[in-house]
Amino acid sequence: MGLFMNDVLAQKGFDWLSSTSNRIVINTSHQPTTKAQATSTGNLMAISTHLDFAAIANSTLSGRKLPIAKTTDITPKGSSATSAGVARHISLISGTTLIYVTQCTTRSLTTNDTVTISSWAIHILDPSSST
Repeated sequence: MGLFMNDVLAQKGFDWLSSTSNRIVINTSHQPTTKAQATSTGNLMAISTHLDFAAIANSTLSGRKLPIAKTTDITPKGSSATSAGVARHISLISGTTLIYVTQCTTRSLTTNDTVTISSWAIHILDPSSST
């Protein structure tokens, strides 16, 4: 039995993700499952409208990928200090929705630290058979 995914499926998903995401949030101890959790309970630092998506391309794994450029000097949200903790997740959110969550290299953060997120990519893999 053959398996197939048209690249348009990944393209449309990535188009929506890149046009809707407008904030990177760095989260601590738990993986957020809602925007409320991502922006309050586990929020350490955030930067708005500083996402730089590259062109969608073939994935080195399989399927397609959406590269996200390096984001530098992410500072604590707002003008006041935020609490310290260990960064464990990166979330992409819109004004109302948690869109994507991934793990990051754990790093202890102290109040008023700045963070750089290396370039990374989101992959939508081609279907595969488990047999």
